[in-house]
Amino acid sequence: MFGRRLRVSGIVSFSLGLGPLWVCRVQASTVKLTGRIRALDGAALAGDVQVISAARYVQARSYLTDQEGRFAIEAPAEPRLLVVAKADGYISAERVVTMTEAGPEIQLDFRLYPAGTVSGRVSDDSGRPIAGAWVRVSYPGQVRRLVFEQETGNVRSDDYGHFRLPLVARGRVL
Repeated sequence: MFGRRLRVSGIVSFSLGLGPLWVCRVQASTVKLTGRIRALDGAALAGDVQVISAARYVQARSYLTDQEGRFAIEAPAEPRLLVVAKADGYISAERVVTMTEAGPEIQLDFRLYPAGTVSGRVSDDSGRPIAGAWVRVSYPGQVRRLVFEQETGNVRSDDYGHFRLPLVARGRVL
């Protein structure tokens, strides 16, 4: 029995011979995450899904989808999982999965914004360029737990105040 993965959930009671009766909750060791990654227009996107857990220690695993963007993953049944979907040319999206709400299988469908570029010029009140200014992307009302560096900007303006952000969600207010 020891060393095997438990695939049960519920209340288990047992006694140790002469000792008192013990009641404990046994959690499933894995949960099945299934779903699909799509663009905003509904087109299927092949990409990857990252599952991050941090109950005992931080653990991150990445899984590829099929060509239709479908995935089926056996993930550790930690109290909370962060699931992030990515596809080339699109801005990643994330979901937090809480095991108290979860059943043996959890359906997660992601809709990703297409990526575009933003360029501009940083200047002072008199119109003179500001060299070396940090420019960063922020979407109002969005709280992200995992942010990929290329999606946040974090670029500096050049000597003439010009900057270019390579991955910005098209159709989102900055």
